[in-house]
Amino acid sequence: MFYLNKIFKPSQNIELQRIGDKNDGGYLLNLKNIDEATNFYSFGIGLSWEFENHVYKLKKGDNKPFKIFMYDHSISNYFWFKNIVVSFIELLRLKKKFFFYISRFFELKKFLKNKECTLKHYMISPKNLEHASIYKLKVTDLDQIFQKKDKIRNNFIKIDIEGSEYRILNQLISYQSYLTGCIIEFHDIDLNIKKIKEFIENFNLTIVHCHVNNCGPIKDNEYPTQLEITFSYIANNKKDHQSQSFELPHNLDMPNNPELRDDKIIFF
Repeated sequence: MFYLNKIFKPSQNIELQRIGDKNDGGYLLNLKNIDEATNFYSFGIGLSWEFENHVYKLKKGDNKPFKIFMYDHSISNYFWFKNIVVSFIELLRLKKKFFFYISRFFELKKFLKNKECTLKHYMISPKNLEHASIYKLKVTDLDQIFQKKDKIRNNFIKIDIEGSEYRILNQLISYQSYLTGCIIEFHDIDLNIKKIKEFIENFNLTIVHCHVNNCGPIKDNEYPTQLEITFSYIANNKKDHQSQSFELPHNLDMPNNPELRDDKIIFF
């Protein structure tokens, strides 16, 4: 069993669907969050954009205008060049990473040919980030992203930025009225529980799902350090609520690492 602070417990049990990959990169959310959004922001994609591709297919079928904006400073052209060259050398030593990086590179280029999809090589963080100029990082934040947006609730955000989420939590609160829903992957929750608690208390969107990412370390007391949390504005609509009696993991949950357990969550 996994043990979690009760602040992470979903307060509403609504109908959820799995969007994205079958393991790491897949998330549970209410499809109304997708239906009512026209702008999708994905902060951090790495080598997996199955979630974004799934959203693209859902929205494309609606025949309504939409945009998908992806931000990730770590997968620059240099990243692909370095890993393809290194993996090619490894290929000569009978290793297979070369084909993985080559296929991922061309799959991403194919996905970005869709006019609705954009990838920007920016780090998501406050503009005054120390050392950004030293390392020649392009940095942007929610203030800049939303500065020209109408104040309407038509945006959905997915955040998986390896610990930098804590840098933008206050901005998320400032722009919560813009959001139909939000997925945040929290890292090192044992070290940041106070920040997370303060955020949840001031964020008006409702927690509708919580999943332990078993790729992160598990403490000796069975306390996980990495969580995927789904927030929903739609959940405030009571007609969408189901029975309050439910257990986690959800029957649509899958372990991020299929070789490790995805155990029951006990809230305390």
